[in-house]
Amino acid sequence: MKSIIGHRYAKALYKLKQSEIIETHKQLLPLLELFQDENIKKVIANPAVSVSLKSEIMEVAANQLSLDPTIKNFLKVIVNEGRLAFLPDIIECIEEIAHSENKAEKAELITAVDISDEDTQKIKDQIEKQLSMKLNISKKVDPEILGGFIMNIGQTRIDQSVRKSLRNIVHSVSSDV
Repeated sequence: MKSIIGHRYAKALYKLKQSEIIETHKQLLPLLELFQDENIKKVIANPAVSVSLKSEIMEVAANQLSLDPTIKNFLKVIVNEGRLAFLPDIIECIEEIAHSENKAEKAELITAVDISDEDTQKIKDQIEKQLSMKLNISKKVDPEILGGFIMNIGQTRIDQSVRKSLRNIVHSVSSDV
């Protein structure tokens, strides 16, 4: 269960990183793995362990993960305020905020070859406009579609592939014969 403290700190971080909340959440996720380690849990929960040692542990983790400077400063604040044990709650709350703010549907874009981020964005913008929804795109390459793209959004499939066009032509020709 998420704590009130976790929620408050998550809201504070959201105010700092509002436009980048999804990326912020992605950067924080590896820290959850750190908190799964029993030795780390013991160190964090132990009041005899100094704030400076806890701060040092988080600084090493933040540097290894190449965290954004704002996130590093945020971690320093929660360590200095004695709230490090709430970090898993904070990350869960950030995830909820990110999902509620983004309200984006998960979508898979399948292309015959790897396409540029610019081309991906053009396709995404076009589909978002047509469907009046935000999309969170993941890309996949499938050479068997020959060209064009296929977009899977939940139960919806938009197939603009060359393979489908060729099948339609073959079907059309064979039904006329």
